[in-house]
Amino acid sequence: MKIVNQINHENYHERLNELINPSLNLLQNNRNTNKKKILEVCHTGKFLMFFKNLKIQKLYERPDFILAQDDILIGLEHEVLLSQSHKEKEGFYDNIFSMVEEDLRSEKQLPNFLANCYLNKYLDFQPKHKPEIRTILKDVITEFVLTNQLVENPLIDRIFKMPHSQISLCPNLGAWWQQNLSEQNLLEAIMKKEEKVIDYKKAGCDKLWLLIVVGSTGESSYEIPDNLNFLFESVFDKVFLLEDFNNNLYQIN
Repeated sequence: MKIVNQINHENYHERLNELINPSLNLLQNNRNTNKKKILEVCHTGKFLMFFKNLKIQKLYERPDFILAQDDILIGLEHEVLLSQSHKEKEGFYDNIFSMVEEDLRSEKQLPNFLANCYLNKYLDFQPKHKPEIRTILKDVITEFVLTNQLVENPLIDRIFKMPHSQISLCPNLGAWWQQNLSEQNLLEAIMKKEEKVIDYKKAGCDKLWLLIVVGSTGESSYEIPDNLNFLFESVFDKVFLLEDFNNNLYQIN
């Protein structure tokens, strides 16, 4: 596993926007439905910043993207590698907060705002409680936005709000320790994707690449340990590992 050197772009964010904005513009009309694809585009944009003359040619499904490098077409499959148990908890609350966002956007007395909501770290959840949790969150956040008072409740410990272009909620599950990524984690992720290579080849690209993403914010995301030195001969032409938060890219094969 070798690190890929970052290309020094004089205007990093301007270049990143050039790479991802054409794709994001196709997805903005329905952000909730396209949330997963929007994240994929952002990860892929950060990945492309490590290369010259490589761009997103087309949004696809199997694989996730068609990339173009001069006259060469590259199929890129994207995978976020997460701890499954923690992912379920985060996904449960992300889903509820998305619904509460929609509820609040229909409340005409509310201004646009961004609210960071810090949840009780001892929360236990069950799917049957979702309607009750949704109602509590809506009432507590509405009261806080209108009066700056956090009413006593079993879910939210703190809220920080600020003006924003729309009503947006960010759930925060508090402090955590991320798990170290293991060779077994990587091996299982690659082999899972290799089972679908026949489907990916139907896109007719010259090459197939796999991008695995770790190191985002959240308890479910893995951290790359210093001693990890994973090598694997994959049926993908190239396999990359992107450490999202630290913006490091590694080539595995």
